[in-house]
Amino acid sequence: MPTAKDLVSTGYDAIHRRYADWAGYDRVRRHHYLARAAELGVLRSGDALDLGCGTGRHTTTELVGAGLRVTGIDLSARSIEAARREVPGARFLIADMAALAFPADSFDLVTAFYSIIHLPREEHGRLLRRIARWLRPGGGLVANLGTSGGDAYEDDWLGVPMYWSSWDQKTNRRLVEGAGLDILLDSVETTLEDGQSVTFQWVIARKP
Repeated sequence: MPTAKDLVSTGYDAIHRRYADWAGYDRVRRHHYLARAAELGVLRSGDALDLGCGTGRHTTTELVGAGLRVTGIDLSARSIEAARREVPGARFLIADMAALAFPADSFDLVTAFYSIIHLPREEHGRLLRRIARWLRPGGGLVANLGTSGGDAYEDDWLGVPMYWSSWDQKTNRRLVEGAGLDILLDSVETTLEDGQSVTFQWVIARKP
């Protein structure tokens, strides 16, 4: 029986281009939070890590355009193949973000849009602690998290089985702060996705 991470990697392998097209509907929101991060002083020049970069079409491309040196990480090999073709100005690695190892103080910015939600929620706290370690002092995290407080499976999401996992808003905040990050913005937004209401918690945080 496939694991939750198997569902995610094989699912995105199959739909990487379809997902990149579909996800364009939310590009304005991603840009909004990156712009807010710049206003708050955590989007600056230097090195950025984009966790769950997909094909790189959206967030990675914007970070490269802002002049950052970007490393993109994704579990889907097919997504990374496409990213290397489409965004030659960035470096890309096929990896499980929960198992990554970088030296301390490696990055000025970490982004994670619609990606941590695909990790079993029991791994979220450890990943956030690792992110805090990878960030340089003054560096920032810009991410969104689910708020449903459990695991979810769907047999047909954009044509493939898919898995998500999340804590509730209060627990998310506790985990971010427990990782040693100062929260600068914490916003919960509910929007329509293919006619269904979905809620995400958007967080901008800084390493002291």
